[in-house]
Amino acid sequence: MNEEGSVGHQSKPEILHLNPHREWPAANPWRDAHTALDTAVLAAYAFNAKQDLLAELLALNRAVAARIERGEPITASGVPPNSPESQSVVTRVCIWPT
Repeated sequence: MNEEGSVGHQSKPEILHLNPHREWPAANPWRDAHTALDTAVLAAYAFNAKQDLLAELLALNRAVAARIERGEPITASGVPPNSPESQSVVTRVCIWPT
């Protein structure tokens, strides 16, 4: 947000705006959990935190779309159906619509 109170164009958002938990005190358990999650997601997708994450995500989406167009198999998010551990990590606990 600029001084006039309107949102201006930024070529690259600052990491603090994307990750407000980085502003929390160093000994905060929520910050630790968010940092661990950020690290796990970056590793899972082979992304680099120093690169433009939106560009990396767009490239990934384009690659998946190209595979779908070519009729190649893709793996959806979640536990792969042939995973030997799928029953141990999938539960029926959820919020059901009323």
